[in-house]
Amino acid sequence: MNKYDFIHTGAVCPNNCEFCSQRGGKYIDLTSIVSEINDTRPPCNLYFGEGDAAGSPHVIKALKTASIWGLRRVKLKTTGTPLLQNDRLMELVHAGILLYEIDILGPDAKTHDDIAGRSGAYSDACRAIRSIKQVRPRGFQINELFLFLSVPVFGGNIEHVSAITKEIIKYRPDRVVYKYAGNADYRDSISAIGACIPKLLDAGIWPVLSGFPFCVVGGLEYHCQEIYDRQVVPAIGESCGKCVFSRVCCGMEEELGRTYLEPVLEHKYADEINKIADMETILLSGKHSIRAPGHRVDESTIS
Repeated sequence: MNKYDFIHTGAVCPNNCEFCSQRGGKYIDLTSIVSEINDTRPPCNLYFGEGDAAGSPHVIKALKTASIWGLRRVKLKTTGTPLLQNDRLMELVHAGILLYEIDILGPDAKTHDDIAGRSGAYSDACRAIRSIKQVRPRGFQINELFLFLSVPVFGGNIEHVSAITKEIIKYRPDRVVYKYAGNADYRDSISAIGACIPKLLDAGIWPVLSGFPFCVVGGLEYHCQEIYDRQVVPAIGESCGKCVFSRVCCGMEEELGRTYLEPVLEHKYADEINKIADMETILLSGKHSIRAPGHRVDESTIS
């Protein structure tokens, strides 16, 4: 797994998911996107993850304009809808975007569309997934695109997590990410996800958890995204400072945290897990990397 620098594109999305706060707004201008890219540190992995980044008219031009020595990976989150318009997918691939993330909200069209708040959302996502799996990039070291399928877990779809996973396996993604999306009991969520992990591993797919406090993951610590890509989200409550995972945990929702969550005071693999996170921080700090001279963009050249 790799740490990504989050690049904002604007919270514009064709879906209207009930759990998501990224609604409305407009796409951020090209100059602002380039400025964010210029502020990253090599070795650079960029993640366009706001709204439906695939629809931004500035992503491709920003990558061409803000050429950074050491740029390694570019990941883009999308509903899939923009990828179906004209030759958008191939335009993005030619720009060097080889990693794609798509949310799967339900195991079928009705459930997915109800959660997405848009008829046809499931069909668009599935069609985009099939298109991504068919692409064979030319001129790159990899011979196929990397596909992330994300499952936002919240109160409205916990009961569907198993069925969603069963459907996801059919598409043979490279990674499945279960993201805590709020309004759900942490332990209920982990119970539903935990039952799915063996199925994914048996299918040769690596499962990842994101947004769950370590005090509830119970044996799934090595699947937590936070030990590979730390999130700047403070833990809630004074007791969290005593937890052996306080340096790598993403924290918790305040109301849920006050009810029953307790810090982990000892854990068999705590030292190893913290060392993994520390090593990632050292390797990705940029201290041992060198930028190419003059990498910063002259914004007056942006057209």
